[in-house]
Amino acid sequence: MCLTVPARVLSVDGESVRVEVRGVERQAKCFVSVSEGDFVEVGMGVVLGRISRERFDELASFSV
Repeated sequence: MCLTVPARVLSVDGESVRVEVRGVERQAKCFVSVSEGDFVEVGMGVVLGRISRERFDELASFSV
């Protein structure tokens, strides 16, 4: 099983993206189409896919 976290895309540079996870900026690899401002799920430093704002809010409400 893999732990994923919700994040917001801050910038995109080819296959590398800068995301914000709980107020902390992180670098991640991305092989799916995303744009600045999109909400995504990140696992093991890789963007797994886009998620809706509602799903982001739901996942972000859980404490880790």
